[in-house]
Amino acid sequence: NLSGKMSSVDNKADNKMLTLSEVRELADDKNKCIIIIDNNVYDLTRFLKEHRGGEEALKVQHGRDATNAFEVVGHSSDAREQMKAYKIAKLDSVS
Repeated sequence: NLSGKMSSVDNKADNKMLTLSEVRELADDKNKCIIIIDNNVYDLTRFLKEHRGGEEALKVQHGRDATNAFEVVGHSSDAREQMKAYKIAKLDSVS
């Protein structure tokens, strides 16, 4: 049951909090692609080659809050659903 598996992934990521400095630390690894969208932290490293907009569109946002860029482009509901699999944490709003 894939949907059951997806929700357990979401719950785990929803319970993990990272500060902005912790996100920046993760982003120090230039082989990764760590992005913040709507106060959620994503590791899009495994997704780079699949991204319809090309790898560069994601790589330029590495270590940054890409919410505006994400919204301006206009992503489908499928894309929004798919990104849940890459969510690793929520951004700690205190940071």
